[in-house]
Amino acid sequence: MCGLITQEVNGKQVVEIGYHLLREYWGHGYATEAAQLFKNYGFENKFADTLVSLISPHNTSSQNIALRNGINRP
Repeated sequence: MCGLITQEVNGKQVVEIGYHLLREYWGHGYATEAAQLFKNYGFENKFADTLVSLISPHNTSSQNIALRNGINRP
């Protein structure tokens, strides 16, 4: 699953690029490709001026996907 979802962060509504993959599909580049697709889709369709990815501090794989997708740490 991958897509755009609204989340509340610090009392504000933001648009997040979210994804969940079954473990057997990890490490194949699917999350990176899907996150890039939804980043482009979100901006092209003007869903938001900025997009976020809310990631656990322990999930370094998802942090790396966000960095590859141009989403930097605050």
